[in-house]
Amino acid sequence: MSDFINLIRISFPEPLLLADYGHDVTFNSELYRADSTLLIDIGDVTEENQLNTTTFDVTLSGVPELVLLVRSGEWLNLPISYYRVWYEEGEQTDVDLLFRGRLTEQDESDGEGEHTIQFSCSSHFIDWESVGGRTASNASQQVYAPGDRGMEHAGKEKQNIKWGR
Repeated sequence: MSDFINLIRISFPEPLLLADYGHDVTFNSELYRADSTLLIDIGDVTEENQLNTTTFDVTLSGVPELVLLVRSGEWLNLPISYYRVWYEEGEQTDVDLLFRGRLTEQDESDGEGEHTIQFSCSSHFIDWESVGGRTASNASQQVYAPGDRGMEHAGKEKQNIKWGR
């Protein structure tokens, strides 16, 4: 009878290594923690026979260290890998790399006695139709630097600005 263990590796400055198993697992000389209080859900990865964006979600508990990383913005575009390690009679028989991509979106939510962070992950064929760059507003700046007035006039347009004169 074959069993498998799902492993998630998120390359934060200190890599987050998680396993959905009853005890810690060593894989590629790294220790993956079996922490069911931190790893809440791993979404499905679908395969297609066309060149397309592959996505999946991973939901983690909102522990303070993770919340700080998310609010600092240090999570965007970090590499993530999703492995499935197959075992038969206690011996590793095969490893499948189900997904390799980057963290592209996150959503925090509060439930009854639980704070969760759901990361959306996309393959390297992320979105060819999206517009490059980022926009900022005074409201978004206040999240990262409360009281900062540097973006106060963002979005207010002046006509006929002559640069370099």
